[in-house]
Amino acid sequence: TIQMAINASFDGDVILVAPGTYNENLYFNSRGITLRSSGGPSVTSIVGQSTESEYVVNVESLAGPGAIEGFDIGSTKAIGRTVLCDDSTLSVINCRILEELRGLFAKGGSILEIRDSHLSSTDGECIYLQDSSVLTLSDSSLTSAGDNVLYAPSGSQITISGCSFENSTCVRLLQLNGGPLVLLDSVFRGNTTGNNMLHIYCSASISGCTFESNVTNAGYICRVIDS
Repeated sequence: TIQMAINASFDGDVILVAPGTYNENLYFNSRGITLRSSGGPSVTSIVGQSTESEYVVNVESLAGPGAIEGFDIGSTKAIGRTVLCDDSTLSVINCRILEELRGLFAKGGSILEIRDSHLSSTDGECIYLQDSSVLTLSDSSLTSAGDNVLYAPSGSQITISGCSFENSTCVRLLQLNGGPLVLLDSVFRGNTTGNNMLHIYCSASISGCTFESNVTNAGYICRVIDS
């Protein structure tokens, strides 16, 4: 199993995973390791066997930077959680993440990088940040049929560049409190929301973005309140 390889690893190791479907929940055990698939997310899946309160991949208190590269990650439960990053530095690269309740959840002042990935939600949030975590999100696509694509209620620092937010039907795309936010060269197209599409309650710099064919049933397409 992948977990057996993690248990045998040391900080700085790279675990190379062959194509296949891995029916397990993973725990990094505080080790700063890279978990990398050899074939990419189209042929390598981690299917969590979690209960509602558990995460498929658990990254907590890493001794050094960690990474997850080239996986399709999801839960078999009707209400599931996907990746937990707590008090750690983590890169998520070339991954597909499906979540029912919570996708990537960063807390404890974590530093989270997501790039070249696709995230989708059916109930909760694609990305949830708290405890002044730091997010760099680039060259990724995100869609939600749940609450929010990105929710940061407590002062996280966020940089988004080269991303596409398309065809969501949710409450809000971005709900950010306490920022700051840097939003660059991203596309918002074909989304329908029940409230302000971008609800940004913090200082924000927005440049080079495209907004096209979006509908909000209440409020604004983009509302920025610099607190």
